[in-house]
Amino acid sequence: MKLDISEEIEGGVTEAPENDTGKDVFTCWVCNSPGVDSSEFYAEMRYCGQEHRDMHHPPDHEEPWPFSVREKEGVGRLLVAARDIDKGELIFTEKSLASGPNHTLTEVHCLDCLKPLETDNRCSKCGYPVCDEECEVGENHSIECETLAEHKEKINVDELLKLKVLYWPISALRVLIKSKLNPGIWGIIQRMMSHSEEQKKKSTWGQYHQHLVQFITQTCGLGETFSEAEVEHVSGVIDVNSIRLATHGHGVYGMTSIMSHSCLSNTKTIMNEDGSVDVRAVLEIKRGQEITKSYVSSLETTQMRQARLSAGWYFTCTCIRCMDPLECLSFASAVACLKCKEGLILSSNPLDSEAPWYCGDCGEKRDAAAISKLNSYFYNAIQEATDDCMALDHLLEKSVKMFHPNHYIPTLTRIKLNTAFLKLGARNPNQAETEILMRRKEFLDEVHQFIEAVEPGLTQRRGLSLFERGICHLQLGRELYDRKKFGKADFQMLLKNVVDNLEDCLECLEHYSTGTQLEEVNFKAGAARDDAELWIEQLDSIDEVETIEQQL
Repeated sequence: MKLDISEEIEGGVTEAPENDTGKDVFTCWVCNSPGVDSSEFYAEMRYCGQEHRDMHHPPDHEEPWPFSVREKEGVGRLLVAARDIDKGELIFTEKSLASGPNHTLTEVHCLDCLKPLETDNRCSKCGYPVCDEECEVGENHSIECETLAEHKEKINVDELLKLKVLYWPISALRVLIKSKLNPGIWGIIQRMMSHSEEQKKKSTWGQYHQHLVQFITQTCGLGETFSEAEVEHVSGVIDVNSIRLATHGHGVYGMTSIMSHSCLSNTKTIMNEDGSVDVRAVLEIKRGQEITKSYVSSLETTQMRQARLSAGWYFTCTCIRCMDPLECLSFASAVACLKCKEGLILSSNPLDSEAPWYCGDCGEKRDAAAISKLNSYFYNAIQEATDDCMALDHLLEKSVKMFHPNHYIPTLTRIKLNTAFLKLGARNPNQAETEILMRRKEFLDEVHQFIEAVEPGLTQRRGLSLFERGICHLQLGRELYDRKKFGKADFQMLLKNVVDNLEDCLECLEHYSTGTQLEEVNFKAGAARDDAELWIEQLDSIDEVETIEQQL
């Protein structure tokens, strides 16, 4: 029995038009103030004044950033390409409106640079932890220092550290203080979504209300300037709009916060050393197309991604991948049917976490809870296996029988297996090198095929996949060629493919966030490409010599 999955979707969910990017925004593009001025380049862009005009059209730029803003029901504001944007092009760069420590910090960290502290050094004014005199007057800590110092007698820093809540109010406090000084910032913050009502439903809300909301309004004396509802709004804005920083912190960014999520996003966000971010296109973006970013891992199943988006951002993603049971032919969620041994079991409505799953061939039905339980069982087993090659190999053998070979679970197992075999080779140098490289090549090729489906373009994940795959192919090719098990023509073809892959890798990783290991990866990728090109030159020279000898 053939089952048309589209007919089983409950509630009549249909795919939205590809360019359904909402309606014009008649207020200022970034806040809710009246749009009294408009762009001479993009007439649909309206500004409340010079400050917000300069955000879109920096004074030192001939043209504004290549986007306009639209508004869509159920989504809010979103960015749309105002002209065709090339792959790799800088869409915009911006500094944070405010940044601060993560709520998850429990150990002592400097309130300015957020580095962990080994000594009990305190600010001489407010008594909060800082590295030294330089951080005491640093750009970040100086925002709240005066307010904290003014109410120092009411703040027990040691007790707050003991309760592990010292850093909870700092980011919100900085946003509010900067908003008090600059109404332009407050206008942007007021416009952002906060989902504060959802925040209050969490079991931890009572603690946050005491140690964040009341700390700011009562302990720090800002209650006459900002109401509890406004502080709650700021807290929610930080929770759902901030970007994680490399140094135990997060920042709120005005333009970046307007970008909507898509599980097939067309941009990447790059963190710069000064705390600013660059947003670059990873794919070509046509005029009128929405500019999107991804909030969650693209490798996971639709069930997993939707659960994370619901828990962290309080919405259901309706991107084309999430609405497609086959996930744009990536098969990331597809489960094998053990009854007919041929069909795939797919969700009848991927947007409904409780919708039943059916086999497309025999009609076998499975509950969504059973699918989730199966995913969890294998995921936990993979984590428990750590770097055990035999255990992971056994899990891969089992998982490809239970899931589509491209499903998240087999893909994750292959990623773990590659790491495990890499470590095995490092522990046992000069032992079974060829066999280890051949196994790793098998894993990396299959993982890369999946990544090409879920993260096309100049993404960081694709760049790293191209790097690992290219290096492995190069090492294996040289090993086989040296052992006379690989013909010269085949080796030359492999080398040319490796050069192409590493060139592609370098383009993906040309721009990267500071504080990562990508600088080293870039160097190694460039060195490996040069090495492969040298081998090609040497082999071409051998061919030329052999041709001359034959002619003689």
